[in-house]
This record gives sequence, structure tokens and C-alpha cells, in this order.
Amino acid sequence: MKNLKRKVKYNRISNARPNHHQVKHYLLFLLVFFAAVCTGQNPPLLLKDPGNTFSANTLGPDVVSCSLKDRDGNLWFGTSENGIYRYDGNTFTHFSEKDGITDKHIFSVYQEKKGKIWIGTFSGLFQYDGKQFMKILIPHSYKMPALDAMGNIAYNPDCILAIHEDQDGNLWLGSMGFGVYRYSDGRFTFFPETEKSRSIIQCVSEGKDGTIWLGTRGNGIWTYKENSFQNFMSKTVRNNHILDILEDRNSNLWLSTVGGGVCLYKSISFSQFDYDGDHFSLISQSKSPCFLNVFAMLEDTAGNIWFCGDGGGVCSYDGRSFQNFTTKDGLISNQVTTVVEDDEGNIWFGSRGGGLCRYDGKSFTIFSLYD
Repeated sequence: MKNLKRKVKYNRISNARPNHHQVKHYLLFLLVFFAAVCTGQNPPLLLKDPGNTFSANTLGPDVVSCSLKDRDGNLWFGTSENGIYRYDGNTFTHFSEKDGITDKHIFSVYQEKKGKIWIGTFSGLFQYDGKQFMKILIPHSYKMPALDAMGNIAYNPDCILAIHEDQDGNLWLGSMGFGVYRYSDGRFTFFPETEKSRSIIQCVSEGKDGTIWLGTRGNGIWTYKENSFQNFMSKTVRNNHILDILEDRNSNLWLSTVGGGVCLYKSISFSQFDYDGDHFSLISQSKSPCFLNVFAMLEDTAGNIWFCGDGGGVCSYDGRSFQNFTTKDGLISNQVTTVVEDDEGNIWFGSRGGGLCRYDGKSFTIFSLYD
């Protein structure tokens, strides 16, 4: 397939913005499709913010949606309702509207090679240069529609769910229903082919050979290589919902799916996204309950693969066996949404339902606002 694209210079365009109630409906919609089952209500936020710096053991938003370790060793945690936090090893700093980030609904956070932090939110893309936040407007003329029959906002070209910088320094931005955008030197490139059926790009990754991997909700996998896209669909409907993609140090490809476990490809070059008994193996709930829906995956510095499950806690894989951790072991929640490793080799988990916990290889330490 030849690459069809149009370049648009960055410019200011006035767009209709959804109201607060639409955002609430939209966030609920996202939580539903990120998991097969959505259980319970989030507990209330108990902290009265005295400033913008909190001491350790005090972070506890409703959902920790994304995480990052920056080049200085700071940890960043985005939340679905309460903005973004930075942890320097002692204190959490809360960034909000007064700091220049005007959207508290955070879905992705990423650091580029030059050091700037990029943050994807419901209402668009923000850049942080170490001193201030700046919004980067996405040039489009799409008008936000009314809520659908289910009370959801189905498409939003400003909502950035995933961010990745490729080997050439381009940023790839996964959008809510408008495919993937590429941002470079102040210009956005839009790719109409990835808008197929209003593709929701939930994750973006890059292989060692430079292949860009795009995981979608319902449209399987898009790959971008040598200036062209290719789409791979599974014959199993649920396996067309991709939550995360990870290529490990041994060039194995891990794909997590909604309700379909994790697919492990020993050979990345595949002609179809389905089980053929040769090219990949399926890791399902028979290994651990955490494999029903795996929100996020991480390969740590020791080579262990971590899987964050919705309801089954987390699992680690050392290449030989799986080990499952749940609240019985000290995990803050069995619904874990994001994972990151700090400079000391501790593994941090963010949860749905509030808060964080840190695993030092022996025990968990909880960081939460809740009793």
C-alpha cells in the first residue's frame, strides 16, 4: 500500500470543546473499553491541596493512567481525573492549570531524546521544557459531535492516547478515532489510511528494525515501514483489541489483547495476526488471572517481563516461569493500569481505584491518599 499523506502546518484553529459532563461520559467510555469488566466506583479524593507539593506516601488519584521515568530519574504519573504528578524520590509535585497544563485528564506521557516531556490529554498535546508547559494545537476542522445514544463521545481528534519518538526523531501520536499523527519540526502529518473505521490508536511502539507498531481498538495492528502501512487483523474478534505492544531484548514481540491474553511472537515477521501453532504462543488465564486484560507491559533491567492485569494483579516472567502478585501479597489493587521502573530497580505500579505502590523485589510500599 502506498503511503498517502497530507502535511499541515501547525496553526491555531478554533474548535468546539466538550463540556464537563461530556468529558465525564467520555472517561467512563474509555475505562469500559480498556477492560472487559468495570467494577465499582472510585473512592473520593480525600486530600485538600495545600499547595502543589505533597510528601511521600500521599499520591492517590482515582486512576493512574500512565507513567514515565525521565532522564533525571524522576517518575511521572498521569491520572484520569487529577492531572499529572512528578516524583523526585522524596516528594510528589502536582502540576495543574496554574502551572500551564490546562487539562486534568491525562492519557499518555513521554520524554523525547532532546529532553522535553510530552503529555497527551483529553483536549490535546502539551510540551514541558523543564520550566513551563505549552499546548501544541492539533490543526483540524473537526467539530465535536453531541453525545451518542450511550452517552459517550466516540471520537476526539485532540485526545492523545499514546506517544512515541522514532529513530529519526519524529513523534507518533495515537488519537481517539482519527488514526495516528506524526509530529516533526512543528508540522503534523495525518495518515488517512489509519483512520479506517475511525481507528482508536491505543499504543505505539517501534521495533529494532524501525518498524512502527500501532495497536488499535477493534482494527488489529497497523505497521509502518518503508513509507507504507500494512494492517493485520485477527479472525478472533476480541484479539483485534490491542492494549499494549512490547518488543523485548531478544526481539520477541508481546501483544496484549482485550479478553484474549497475551500473544508472544518468537518471529516478528508474521503474515497474519492469528494463532497458527508455529509463529506465536498464547499466554492466557491458565497461566494467571492477570492475563485476562493486560493494560501494560514492561521489561525491567534484569530482563523480567511484567504484566499489569485488570482484576488479577500483576505477573512477572523471568524466561522460565510466571509469578503472580495480588493484594494478598501487598499490591495496592488487583486492577493495575501502568508500570515503570526507577533508577534503583524498584518496580512501580499505578492502579484503577487510586494510588501507587512500589515493589523492591521483596515487599510492596503503598503510596496512597486513602485510609
